[in-house]
Amino acid sequence: MTISIEQRLQRRHQVEVMEHRVEDYALTFEQESLRDTVGRALGTLAEGSDTVAERSDATPWAADMAPWQRACAIGVTDLSHVGQDGALVELALCVELMGRRLLRVPFVETLIGIQVLSAIGHPQTETLLQQAVAGNEFLALCPVPGSRLVPGAAATRFVVRLQPGEIILVESTEPAPSIHNAAGIALGTDDTPGSRTTTLLAGAGADDVARSARAAWRVLQAAALGGAASPAVDLALSFATSRHTRGVPIGSLQGISHPLATCHVRLASLTNLVRRAAWFQDHEPDSYPELPAAALLTALAASRFCVETAVHVHGGAGVALESPVSDHFTWVQATSVVAGTRRHLLDEVGRTLLDRAAQEGGPHGLRTS
Repeated sequence: MTISIEQRLQRRHQVEVMEHRVEDYALTFEQESLRDTVGRALGTLAEGSDTVAERSDATPWAADMAPWQRACAIGVTDLSHVGQDGALVELALCVELMGRRLLRVPFVETLIGIQVLSAIGHPQTETLLQQAVAGNEFLALCPVPGSRLVPGAAATRFVVRLQPGEIILVESTEPAPSIHNAAGIALGTDDTPGSRTTTLLAGAGADDVARSARAAWRVLQAAALGGAASPAVDLALSFATSRHTRGVPIGSLQGISHPLATCHVRLASLTNLVRRAAWFQDHEPDSYPELPAAALLTALAASRFCVETAVHVHGGAGVALESPVSDHFTWVQATSVVAGTRRHLLDEVGRTLLDRAAQEGGPHGLRTS
């Protein structure tokens, strides 16, 4: 059988894709250097204000402006610009650190908003884009059409809405009202006074940009949830090894040690899935489109299990407002509200897998008739 040059090139391309797919998601030297640099820029949680009085302030996220602007100064927001190949993996590393730091500013929404604005290139958003990249302005994002809760809307006047068939920018005279008991994150409603709407992009192109932005938002949201849950497990482990009962550390008891071991397994699995989803979203977004939703679904379950386990290990001290572990618990619970329901994500992942199996057919696929 004669094979044309075009077929040979196509086969060669398929082989190259298979050869260059990443299977080991351990960090490279450059990625470890990036993680260390961003970690130093963000500082530790102890550097931020964290008193009970400041938690009840009308704008608690204002205390986290300094570490966010330091991260912007070293170029974290530059990674969100269109044209930065392979940047989502690095962004996930940065966002994970921001989650560990429990930043209350809308960092995920601002990063995805920058991606959307730079992809569209609308002339009316050029100044806003520059301000967001510099860390002087936040962007809110409404990834779910019709949602009353808008992540980041309480900290900015600008909301990027991903609607079916169009992407719009809503500019209001002042930020939206904040949601109470939301761990201090800038979660607002869609009740924006004096708002002005600008259609940035419409048609099939808008759906493509929205699909990519929504997938990236899910990956980064999953990374942030995993980052916030990890220190809670560290706190629980330290408490379990120092607290004694009947002459032995409580960590030696199966009721404590087994859940903590499960936390480690679930967080390690989540980290690997987030990096895998980020890599495929960067290089082969159409190969496994279910990965971003699967990563967020896994993050919702793993992060909640970890912070609930951490609170349980601490006992009565875990539910005290002054307890460090309670900060991670409330941050994860509040952030999970806007991530979507598990049932919706499960349906989406299942439908995507069934659709691909039906298209592939053959011995490894599913034919529907």
